This record gives sequence, structure tokens and C-alpha cells, in this order.
Amino acid sequence: MEQTNIPDLQKEENTDSLLLHFAVKDLIEVDREYMLVLVLHTEQDQSVRYYTRIVLPGEEGQYDLQDQVDFALDFSAKTLARDRSISRYLETTALGKTDSPEKVDIHSGFAQITYQGLKVTRNEEPEVDVFDIRKGTISLRLTYPVVVEEDGKRRTCRVKENFFLRHAGKKTYLLRYQRTMNTIFDPREVESESDQLKLFICNKDAVTLSESEGGGVFSFVNEGRLFLCNLSDRSFVNVFGFYESDHWDPRTFYDGATIRILKTDETSGLTFLVTGYMNRGSHEGETGTALYRYDPVIAAVEELAWIPDVVSEDILKQRCRNCTT
Repeated sequence: MEQTNIPDLQKEENTDSLLLHFAVKDLIEVDREYMLVLVLHTEQDQSVRYYTRIVLPGEEGQYDLQDQVDFALDFSAKTLARDRSISRYLETTALGKTDSPEKVDIHSGFAQITYQGLKVTRNEEPEVDVFDIRKGTISLRLTYPVVVEEDGKRRTCRVKENFFLRHAGKKTYLLRYQRTMNTIFDPREVESESDQLKLFICNKDAVTLSESEGGGVFSFVNEGRLFLCNLSDRSFVNVFGFYESDHWDPRTFYDGATIRILKTDETSGLTFLVTGYMNRGSHEGETGTALYRYDPVIAAVEELAWIPDVVSEDILKQRCRNCTT
């Protein structure tokens, strides 16, 4: 509808945030959603685009975004604190009651919702993603890492909480809730029994596995990172991933790409695709598909091809799931 420059750009004190002040010049319709595209021009003569949505409410407080986000954050904190007050929002059924914390929902019991007695600590504030907001309802997700202490061991897990909320008057109703919890694999703390690799807490669909024809090596993807294991000496190599101990922040931890294993071979190594948003590296900030090969002889990853794309990361990731080899 319109395009304009924003001269009023300020850096927020003591943070890395930028503050933008602008007014929409053209008339926009009440309760109609519009796309807002922010284009930043870098010193390298590149254009970086950020996409979001705006809507003009018909009445004050119509969407109550902050109230509903605060509700989700409060509910999440109370699951860690084992606060009994959250019981009134649950719709516990016999089928929902299990002993496993890796996947819970609104039908689970209080014990399962509160991590089944595990000692769980959250040291970082959750990342909040709002997927859909309408008059009175909102769909959002909280993502954050937690540390689980058990039997003298500390393991890091990634938690995702999905909320569907309805706001009426001054009250918020929890319509749907689902939480997944998956261990972030650490090669330094491998647990195995005979031919089994233990990942502590993990959903079945959270790990993809590929084995060589001879069975001497296998590779797997866990929480956005690719590993290669040599069964002869039970050694593990972190082949690819955007986050690690030296790169652990919201930028690298962002879950915007899919890793697909194409071939695992004992001699030629590992061939794989990375599709979606590139958190860091030579294609940082871009969306597309990269073809890589890992050579175990020199312990190096080589980029074989890069195909940039202009569609969203979600569309690219879905295409990757649907393609066959």
C-alpha cells in the first residue's frame, strides 16, 4: 500500500535492540490484517528483510496480546514451581495420564505437567512466537532450554509449549495446551547399553537416523544438529549445527532449518541437505537449500551446492519433508 523511509532509528540503552518510530500514512481498515516489511540496508550493500503483521483494533483492548502472553508465561513458570493453581486449567483424562514428560497436553495429569518430579531449572527467558491472533483468541509458543538434574548428572533439554487461548472480559481461558521436551545430545555424556543409544528424554519423531550399508557407522539428527557415530570405537562427531557451547544465543538456537540425511557411508562419509533459514555461516540470514558432504578423513564439511529461495522457511522445510531420494 505504501513505502516510506524511517529516519527515526534509535538504539535502546544497554541492549542490542533498535527502536523504530513511524506512522502509517495510508488509511487501513479496522480489524483487517496487513503485512509489514522492514528493510534494512547494510554497509555491504545488502538488503535484510523482516516480516511481521499489523492490525488496527476496532476497540481498545480488543486483542489483549500482552495479557495473554503474560498468562502463558505465568502458566509456564507455575509448571516449574509445581503450583497447584494450574490444575483448574487442566482437562485430565485417563488416556492423558502417563509417566513420560517428553510430551504432555491439557489432558495430562498435574504430576506429568509439572515434570514428573524431575529437578528442572530454566535459566533463560522463553522466546515467544505468536502464530495467530484474532478478536478474543491467540495461538502462541514458548521455546526455551532447561537443565534437568538426575542421579548426579545435568542434561540440557529444549522445551516447546504451545498455547491456544481465549480472552473474554478480564478472564483468560486455556483451550489447548501441548508441551514437548527433548534432550539436546552431548557427545561428552553418552549413555549406551549394548547396541542402544540413550537420549534420556526424547520424542520418537524428534530423531532421524541413517546407517551405513556395512553397519559400521550411523548418523542422526537431534534438535537441529547432525552427529556421526563410529561404532568400532563409539566415537561421536558433531558434523553440523548452528548452535554449540560457544554459539548459544537466540540467533543460533532459532529452529528455522531442517537437516535431511541423504547418505551415510563408512568410507566416503556423510551427505546431507540443510533447508530453511540459515542462522549463521556464509549464508547467514538467507533462506534456501544447501548440499553438504562431511569427509571423515580430514574431519571437514564441504558445501557442494547452495540454492537460495525467496519463499518462507516453513514452506521450504515442508518441501524438504515431502521430497524423496
